[in-house]
Amino acid sequence: MQWLMFLEMDPDPIALCRLMDVFRRKGPRVASMTATSGSVKTSFVALVECNEPLMEHMFHFLRRSAGIRKVSYYRNQEVESATHLLLTLADSSGESVGRILQGVPGARLVFSNGKSYLFEFLGKAKEHEAVQVIPQENRLPFTHIKTSGITPAS
Repeated sequence: MQWLMFLEMDPDPIALCRLMDVFRRKGPRVASMTATSGSVKTSFVALVECNEPLMEHMFHFLRRSAGIRKVSYYRNQEVESATHLLLTLADSSGESVGRILQGVPGARLVFSNGKSYLFEFLGKAKEHEAVQVIPQENRLPFTHIKTSGITPAS
């Protein structure tokens, strides 16, 4: 099963090293991962493949780990039942993101890493023309499963 993990952690590189060790020891198959660091926090996104019990175990393990502030995970779903879409956009200018946020009622940007964007859509909003012009291979449907932790105001 395919999962999308999103973590917010301290900007200390040690937290990222610990996270990599967790992935090494727990063993989900990583399809892709991205880390973006700022002065206040580091954001980490990974697309992984593993069974549901392992994902649940990793969620609980990571939410208690030092340096990790927030853990969210999403399950890959059929597009009809998905509440979120991970969009890989060709334009780096953010024009498509703006078009979706302004033109699609009920669209909310959950996170981005500069190339991929996770949007939450209410109702049939994911079927809007601004979303449908993005090639199907650049749209991965997900459903939010769980989030823990509180992100301090930045």
